[in-house]
Amino acid sequence: LSSPEEIRNYLSLINVHTELLNERGQFSDTIQLVLLAASHLRINVLEMNADILLKLAIAHAYKSNLGEAEGIVKKLMETCSPAQFGDVLFDAAETLAKIG
Repeated sequence: LSSPEEIRNYLSLINVHTELLNERGQFSDTIQLVLLAASHLRINVLEMNADILLKLAIAHAYKSNLGEAEGIVKKLMETCSPAQFGDVLFDAAETLAKIG
């Protein structure tokens, strides 16, 4: 990936793929995909965009990796814009309600 546009397109594909994996209950695959994508981009996983990180947090929550999920949500709450912040809180609360 040599240009900002290629990176944006790659991240868009990863975002859609993680959404589909989570909808199918393939949470381990979501986690693996995000880790692989971060490695491929040579960045720390917490440097991924907010949409992907939120899907990663949801996958961790469903896999009972609550410490991982909480750390990601805290990172999102610290770095998201006010508009994104509401989405993060809503999705996190929705997930917690589903898993109990």
